[in-house]
Amino acid sequence: MTLRRRTLRFGLASSLALGAVLGLVWAMVAREGAARSLELEFQAYRASSALVEAYAQDPDFSLVKDSPVLGFGLYGSRGAAIQRRGGAPESLEPEAFALPSFERSASGDSYVLIRPLGAAEAPWRGMMGPGMMGGQYGQGGMRGRGRLFSPPDPPAEGSAPGWPLPPEPQAGAAYGLVPGAAPDPAPIPGAAAAASTARAPRAIWLEYDKGGSDRERRILVAGASLVSLAVAGLYVLLLVLYRKNAELQEREGRNRELVQLGEAARTLAHEIKNPLAVIRIQTAALRRQTPPEAAQAAGRASLVIEEEVERLSLLSDRIRDFLKGGAGEPRLLDLRAYLGDFAVRFGSSIELEEPPEGSRVKADPERLSLALDNLVRNAAEADPEGRPRLAAERKGRHWEIVVADRGPGLPEELEPRLFEPFFSTKAKGSGIGLALAKRIAEGSGGALEYRRRPGGGALFVLSLPAL
Repeated sequence: MTLRRRTLRFGLASSLALGAVLGLVWAMVAREGAARSLELEFQAYRASSALVEAYAQDPDFSLVKDSPVLGFGLYGSRGAAIQRRGGAPESLEPEAFALPSFERSASGDSYVLIRPLGAAEAPWRGMMGPGMMGGQYGQGGMRGRGRLFSPPDPPAEGSAPGWPLPPEPQAGAAYGLVPGAAPDPAPIPGAAAAASTARAPRAIWLEYDKGGSDRERRILVAGASLVSLAVAGLYVLLLVLYRKNAELQEREGRNRELVQLGEAARTLAHEIKNPLAVIRIQTAALRRQTPPEAAQAAGRASLVIEEEVERLSLLSDRIRDFLKGGAGEPRLLDLRAYLGDFAVRFGSSIELEEPPEGSRVKADPERLSLALDNLVRNAAEADPEGRPRLAAERKGRHWEIVVADRGPGLPEELEPRLFEPFFSTKAKGSGIGLALAKRIAEGSGGALEYRRRPGGGALFVLSLPAL
């Protein structure tokens, strides 16, 4: 399986796992947020029921200090306010009586609840259910987050309450929430009953303090976001580490194969040298023993044999040099003097541009000469009628040794394979020369690259760190 396919499969599997983890985190956040919203709504409903009950016992009750109820209003059947405090509106729209409940957020720190109450004849008692006032709310007001209101004074013994208490509501009218518009109040005999019915609350508006609920939700969302970012960061790091690990494993496998190939090539090169030497000696002996009448034909044949032996011997030497490594025994070199000495062996067949004084690098002179020799010979073969140009120039922290020719250059599609071992565009090329030159350059801390020469031809640039 290729590295790309392995990385793609791992990325797909890990992304599914990441999606599952993040989905679980945000599902928990959404569930916690829904639970908090439901709890807040329930508290507001309880508070509204307690307020209606308190109003039934004493219309002039007052809210205690630090009550979670910030404001409220009780409204009759026509929407006019019977009693309001805080930011309650003066009247309600008709739709407030047509729905079982209607709520909205008034601001960032409070929750507004608008809900219709039960039938006019039992608007206060059905809201809490039997015995509720003696339980959680009782005479001490609403528990949980603090009192809502001051308890009313108990009525005098034998006197009627400020609001007529009807019989218990029927089953199904729990908490006085009757869907739809409430019916008109039933007539109560007497003037007191008529006045009481006229002030019967049919809807309640309540502003309830959220008590930091939004802040807790924001903290929860922020925490989940940080967790998501951390998990996403770990996911990206995991992909990078997996990619690097896969590359290292693949490189290790290639290096292992190269080591085995190198050992085989070294052995082969060594074994070839001895037979080649024997062939060369025997060829010379045959030439001496050949009769004069056959000397000319035998001489031509022996020359061909010696040329092929020399070619195989040179190939064996290059393979051995390639397997030695590129560093060699580096020492300080003055490029001006070094390139001058190197160009002497080519005479007038090479054009040298001497570098300035102080151009110093560190390299093995023999290994560097081997690399440059390959580059210059390739340039001469590419342009037999021209003169290869050899120059050196400073580029940043490196000295670039340039070998240029005016040959045909290299086809663009072959450029990626130019420095591969045993790859050659020449009929009798070994494909070792450029690979060896690149290995020597990299072993000296530099690089070797191919460029297209402006005006036609090729440029081979061997860069070495400047000293």
